[in-house]
Amino acid sequence: MKKILIVFGSRFGNSKEIANFISKIFEKVATTVELVDLKETKRKNRPSVDGYDGILVGSGIKIMKWTKEPLAFLKKNKNMLSNKTLGLFVTSMIKLTDYEQAKKDYCEKIASDIGVQPKIYDVFGPVMDFSETSNLGSLNKGILKLAAMGISKDFGIEIDLNGLNDFRDWDQIKDFANTFVELVKKE
Repeated sequence: MKKILIVFGSRFGNSKEIANFISKIFEKVATTVELVDLKETKRKNRPSVDGYDGILVGSGIKIMKWTKEPLAFLKKNKNMLSNKTLGLFVTSMIKLTDYEQAKKDYCEKIASDIGVQPKIYDVFGPVMDFSETSNLGSLNKGILKLAAMGISKDFGIEIDLNGLNDFRDWDQIKDFANTFVELVKKE
């Protein structure tokens, strides 16, 4: 049985929800999965990549940057990742306006800068929660609203500035997860 490690950093929960969704897909196809929230797990308690066949690393994007914990994980483990099936995913508003550029900027460039070679990578849509129950602070909500208004105006994308906007494509995420599992099984 193949073993897969999913590690992620999530600022507001989108990457965490996606990582959880992907882990359930992996479990259905008879793989052993460990899910690690790098922001919540102390470094000394994080598993070594040695015992895994596949490593999937995810991050949210804010102000055009990955969360620091997944970046640090890739940098620390880059030599050991060279003989693993590596996958990357990010969640970003830029997917709404320029999907291919988002893949280049947030997956290909990061991989090249760090010196890792993922076998698969993708960019998933954002969740923009402007509702009263949002876990965004007022500053983050204000910044996100400004960006959302620009996207809405420039690209004609309808965004509810007082509610929850979920732009994730769960079929895309499911296809990504299934492709990653197949890559791991082939190795």
